[in-house]
Amino acid sequence: MKKILNATEARVNEQLKKICEEFEAHVWVKERLADVLKIENSGIDNHAYSYALKSHFDFIISDKEFIPLFGVEFDGPTHNQAASIENDKIKNQLCEKFGFPLLRIRYNYLETRARGMDFLTWLIEVWFSEQSFNEEQQAGNIPYDESFDPLAILYQSKKNGAFPYRLSLPHAIQIEKLAKEGKCQEPVLSSMIASDKEGNLRGLGFIKVNDKGYAFAETAMRAQSFPFASDLFDEIVQIETHGALLKILNGDGDIIAPEFLDERIKNFQNNYELRRASGYGSKIGDLR
Repeated sequence: MKKILNATEARVNEQLKKICEEFEAHVWVKERLADVLKIENSGIDNHAYSYALKSHFDFIISDKEFIPLFGVEFDGPTHNQAASIENDKIKNQLCEKFGFPLLRIRYNYLETRARGMDFLTWLIEVWFSEQSFNEEQQAGNIPYDESFDPLAILYQSKKNGAFPYRLSLPHAIQIEKLAKEGKCQEPVLSSMIASDKEGNLRGLGFIKVNDKGYAFAETAMRAQSFPFASDLFDEIVQIETHGALLKILNGDGDIIAPEFLDERIKNFQNNYELRRASGYGSKIGDLR
């Protein structure tokens, strides 16, 4: 007999069940695309139709009435192979056509934690929080022109501390303190978020340490058709930049010269489509 889930998928399954229990949602394993998406008479081509009949989602999250809400895919090492890349592309296109959110995660979504929360938990809790927000807005309890912002949530009943979904908050507070102590020259780090031609997110963060140069971090996230992935990515960029600063202050990292940073920013602008830029100083001010 074949295993339904490998060890890592089993761990994802357990984590999904733990998260979804709070929201009275259900987790389903290895459901066919054709059993979730209404492909009949949808106008999709024969190749996509055949793929939907044969292929499955790793996980489906449904509400308590068993209506599918979104899918979760665990992208292991095999997803870097050519055949898997093509299949993932078809699956992404089908989900986009039918308006079905699809979250793609890797092992680091389970392992990496900030403020006691892994990235998978952050994304799913924020998704359900938006649904609650929308319900309250439709009921007239929230102004109709107010938009949902996960970083503006002040408290969550089962989380400790204010603004629990701003994962970089402790890092921002420490940077401000370090600036007051004269250990870095800027009280706020700067970040740039962009997308490449494939829709993957690209991030660059930096902060001036002293006249010699900057702490610098650059990272990426695979393209997502899931709400607030870019918000999470922005938080990740800020956390990694904070880590680069601490390494320098601890004598374990290298300061990046201003001319090198200028070159990286220029390459970033030339190669990617800028989505947002925030922070401190003229290098960010010039982009606005």
